[in-house]
Order: sequence, then structure tokens, then C-alpha cells
Amino acid sequence: MNRLRINYIVDKLINDEKYRQYKISILADECGFSSHSKFAAVFKAVTDYSPSAYIKYLDVENQSDKDARFHEND
Repeated sequence: MNRLRINYIVDKLINDEKYRQYKISILADECGFSSHSKFAAVFKAVTDYSPSAYIKYLDVENQSDKDARFHEND
């Protein structure tokens, strides 16, 4: 069950950039965890990243994609 909840929030983080701006406690609440610390522990167990590290990773990937598309037009 916890894996499904984490997968739900990972999908939101990947597909909706506004979710990357939310506090960890809001993300935890969004997928049904009662505490952000429990959410963070389960998130790391499922993804091997802390929630904040995963968000940073997605932001870097997103920027790399934008840079690549910009240079394709050169």
C-alpha cells in the first residue's frame, strides 16, 4: 500500500511541476501519510532518494531537457 502511495506522488512530481514547489508535509498529506517523517522514510525506501533530493533530481533533468531543446534550434 505504501508503495502505491509513493508511486502516486512520484507520478505527480514528474508530470506536474507545481508539485515540486510544495512542502514535504503537503506531499505527505496528499498521498495519505499522517507525518512527513514517515512519508520521507517510506519515500526513500521506495525510490532510494529523499523527497527533496528526488525533486532536485527532477528539476535538473527538466532543465537539461530544456537546454537540449534550445540547442536543437541552433
